[in-house]
Amino acid sequence: MKLAATALSGLEKYEQDRILRVLATAENGIVSEDGHTLGWVQFGVGPKLVLLHGIGLDHQSWVRLVPLLAPHFTVLAIDLPGHGADAVPGPDDAEKTASIILGACARLGITRFAVCGVSFGGTVALAMAVTRPSAIAHVGVVAGVADGFPAATERSRLALAQGVAPQIAETLERWFIPEETSPQSWQVCYAHARLVRMKTQNWAAAWAALGASRLTPSLPGLESPVTLVSGALDRSVPPAAMSKLAEHLTKVEHHILSGVAHQIALSAPSDLADVILRRMQHG
Repeated sequence: MKLAATALSGLEKYEQDRILRVLATAENGIVSEDGHTLGWVQFGVGPKLVLLHGIGLDHQSWVRLVPLLAPHFTVLAIDLPGHGADAVPGPDDAEKTASIILGACARLGITRFAVCGVSFGGTVALAMAVTRPSAIAHVGVVAGVADGFPAATERSRLALAQGVAPQIAETLERWFIPEETSPQSWQVCYAHARLVRMKTQNWAAAWAALGASRLTPSLPGLESPVTLVSGALDRSVPPAAMSKLAEHLTKVEHHILSGVAHQIALSAPSDLADVILRRMQHG
């Protein structure tokens, strides 16, 4: 997460300075796993926490949480396959994606950790706990699902037919509340810039993987504690959908954040950090 101050233009100066101070001492690089080249950044001290972004973004989507988590966790924010610098489309389901992330973490010396993901990153986080429960101390699912839905498959199909560009405006409207989009906030500008750069095949593959996910049958036996976080104004994954997800889990808490839509890590970093600290700091 190599950021110049100009990359944070639009955030308050105080917030920019806090972020850059932490990142000045962070480690970052590229890790290769199963044919994928994944960018990552690691910072902070404490128990290990892996952060996963959603479709179309990259590990920089966690940048506003950097100064909030650094005093409490050793944080690894890593790109999903097919995102960031990775030119290769990701695999065709969440469990294969989870295996790639688990392999990348192992290469970086991270073998037992909490994991928190937004949107498809949350689906992958659940899949990691299902795939290798001994590795996962706690799962955070932020505006995410266990099972795919028809709209995800349709977004994949439309991208292959028309490209990513026709979906960008509608995507931003789903991800953010109107006060963030007009005028455009820092988080909307960041998301728009990433979506414009997203390769059609990679976008389509990610949505197809989400659409194909079927994790619910594996959830009742999940041993890791799970924290669910919803945005009260989220149209993509409404709180009611996450409440249904909670019914399939035994060690679960569901937190609903007011005044926020889908991209909670970008829009409400302090509120999300508070939940992570309360629930995930001690496993």
